[in-house]
Amino acid sequence: MSKIYRIFAIALILLNTIFLYSCKGSAGYFKDVVDNKTLNSVLVDGIPLEHKGEIGINDNYSSSRLEISQGTMFAELNGSPEAKVNLKVEYLEFQPGDASITLEDGELKTSSKSGNPVAITRISGSIPEKLGLNLEIGTGSVKLNNLKGNQIVNIDTGTGSIILNGCSLDKLSANSGTGNVSLSACKINSAEIDTGTGDIILQNSQVGKREFNTGTGKVIDK
Repeated sequence: MSKIYRIFAIALILLNTIFLYSCKGSAGYFKDVVDNKTLNSVLVDGIPLEHKGEIGINDNYSSSRLEISQGTMFAELNGSPEAKVNLKVEYLEFQPGDASITLEDGELKTSSKSGNPVAITRISGSIPEKLGLNLEIGTGSVKLNNLKGNQIVNIDTGTGSIILNGCSLDKLSANSGTGNVSLSACKINSAEIDTGTGDIILQNSQVGKREFNTGTGKVIDK
């Protein structure tokens, strides 16, 4: 995600926040949206997606990487020593039974019978602990627990927090337009972390080569 896109996303978020405040008169409303408490419907390419669905993906996994790209999605993934994925995927679709979600060639893919969009809203569960990740999300938070190996993890969010707990990685690239990037009990050889309006927080973590950039935030090393 480019610098120009992140700057545009931040400006759009700030304008949207002002609008939400004026409509709701409540400072808590925007936080509810970020915390995935109001995702009962979304509009994708002008198509309203108002029906909720959920599937489980539980299978052996031989690929070394997993790629996920979504407009609005919240992810919490836990590393496991088993070479398999055990995931719960929640989504919104145009009509009940319309959507299909598969894991193919290292990528989470969506399709539908009607040809209309499918929006994945949340993914949770376990993945192989040595799995490399490439997550690109417009809006939503990411939490990764106990990933351990020599892999590369790339996370890019327009707005939302990025949290890593107990992870041991070769390289981390984390970009957040609005939101903190937090590492707790992690050991990372090389980390490139870029935040627009959030802090970079290190708690009981070891980071070798550091390339840290914050816009209006700060680096907190506990």
